Amino acid sequence: MLLGCGFGWQKYEFVHAAVKTDALVVGNTKFAAPDGSVAYRPIFQFTTPDGRKRTGEADAGSHTQGYVPGDRIRVVYLADDPYGAQMDSFQQLWLVPVSLGGIGALLLGLGWGIRALGVMRQYRWVGGA
Repeated sequence: MLLGCGFGWQKYEFVHAAVKTDALVVGNTKFAAPDGSVAYRPIFQFTTPDGRKRTGEADAGSHTQGYVPGDRIRVVYLADDPYGAQMDSFQQLWLVPVSLGGIGALLLGLGWGIRALGVMRQYRWVGGA
């Protein structure tokens, strides 16, 4: 759960310090997904305020080409690091922190529940003797 909070805070700081702009999808990159299938990551291009064109690639992808060349998307990047641009979407920015936090919270709750049952059984056993 702490990892999820840490990654979430990092993304929160990134998003609030970032420049937001529109970008154009110019293609897709094929890559091998962990299950051996083919997946796609969109490649996007945007222009910084100083007029320079930058190209970026999404961190995550999907088994279908969710974006096709010509689609307009929103991207965020730090003004001093336009090469670190990321798509402004839940999957790209928040999926990892929310997933880690959720799994951590579930495991923490499960651990507390098991511990509480153990304590209740112990008191019940002692009280019945």
